[in-house]
Amino acid sequence: MIFRDLNLIVFLRKVAIFLIYTFPFIPLFNIGSKVIQIEMLVFFLVLVAFIIELSKVNLKYLSKNNGPLIFVLWIFSLLTVISLFYTSDVILAQLQDLSYWILSLSPLILIKGKFNGNSPYDYVRCIMLSSIVGSIIVIAIKISSDTILRSTGFMSSANLAGALFALTCIISLGYYLEFKSKLFLSTFVINIVAIFATGSRESLLTVIISILIIGLLLLYNSRKHVIRWIIVLTTLIISSIFLLNSLFTDILHRYLVTLTSVFTGSESEMNLAFSDRLILWEELIDRLVENPITPLGFQGLSVTGTFGLYAHNMFLQALVIGGVIGLIAFLMLLVIIYKYCIKNYKKQPSPVSASILALIIGYSLTGMVSDHFLNFFTWNFVMFTVLKQQVESLLTKNGV
Repeated sequence: MIFRDLNLIVFLRKVAIFLIYTFPFIPLFNIGSKVIQIEMLVFFLVLVAFIIELSKVNLKYLSKNNGPLIFVLWIFSLLTVISLFYTSDVILAQLQDLSYWILSLSPLILIKGKFNGNSPYDYVRCIMLSSIVGSIIVIAIKISSDTILRSTGFMSSANLAGALFALTCIISLGYYLEFKSKLFLSTFVINIVAIFATGSRESLLTVIISILIIGLLLLYNSRKHVIRWIIVLTTLIISSIFLLNSLFTDILHRYLVTLTSVFTGSESEMNLAFSDRLILWEELIDRLVENPITPLGFQGLSVTGTFGLYAHNMFLQALVIGGVIGLIAFLMLLVIIYKYCIKNYKKQPSPVSASILALIIGYSLTGMVSDHFLNFFTWNFVMFTVLKQQVESLLTKNGV
């Protein structure tokens, strides 16, 4: 019966991962004026899998780090409830966002000291194959529509799609460096192209930072392949520029405008390049200085009159959600995530563990211009599912 439940949990999560990468924003049906998308089905699948696994968990097998994480989630839940007194117009949206966010962290909640018998590669292979299908869809839509993807109706967030492709891109690179399989190399290449198709600058920057960090981590352990890394990076840069110039000239122009504005532009040009985020951050900082304690929840900006719906900076977003207490809780969450990744790399310094650590670092740095770890429910779920399997496998090997 236990094995049957385990297989059902794995199946539900794999179906959720496939839907996340392939048709994330396709409408299913309407309830009144509300459009129910496939993302809602993903939420339901993840919820069912979480409930089943939670019912089978023996508390003595839970990792010692589960307590601090649960405390962080309790703090955010309490702050969100308090925020309802200030944001009564969006109570349902606040509770929905909180539910999505907690569920996205469910793999970390269920990290156990005893491995559940499911290979880490089992999920990674599903992620890779799903991302290949999703990449082909995104690339085909971009080439055929000759417009930004957001305007096609296929997705509401190019940054979310790009972040998912960046995740697969870096994980597949780590697996390729360790196992030299053509599947991993093909997955890496096609996800790079898909990131270009989304036009997401944050995701491309995440990939660049992560690749550099992987190289540094591997070179730290062995300096034999310095020349090879230089050749690989040079080839990747030249190929990317050629591809952008051939298929995605509008995206290339967007990247160049951003670079020009950052290095030589005025504040107005930088603000335009970053989609008015400078204006948003100035307004938020002024407001947070006046009310540093007041929690506004996940939907707080929708009722304050501030420019924009999200902070587009994970630290500012944490302050919006829970004030100073929310920021402290968010920093605790980051410490927990980094602790898992660093321990995973130190105990088993391989390209795979290096790629996971590098991805978290790259994603954190680009979180300065996005709501990473506090938004993108699907990214959290996929990433932390991979991390959960890696950590549990490592704990078992070390006899924990």
